[in-house]
Amino acid sequence: MTTLRGATAAITGAGGGIGAALALKLAARGADVALADRNEAGLRAVAAAIGNERKVGNDARLVDLLQRLRPSSYWPVVELLERVAKKR
Repeated sequence: MTTLRGATAAITGAGGGIGAALALKLAARGADVALADRNEAGLRAVAAAIGNERKVGNDARLVDLLQRLRPSSYWPVVELLERVAKKR
């Protein structure tokens, strides 16, 4: 299995479905993951599942990217990536 140590992945929709599966797989391979979703319960569950295996390099943020007309809705994702990058 290829290791992804040193890589950072930003995953929107990480609270369920394909986003959650991708987040779990990337974290299992060693990537630092920045999780974003508007589904708070799902986001917390995925973050907890990843946190049980890895204690550093992960962060989660509740974000609603469906508010496309408001560019400010994207800033939380940018801030999330910056926080994960600083943990390195």
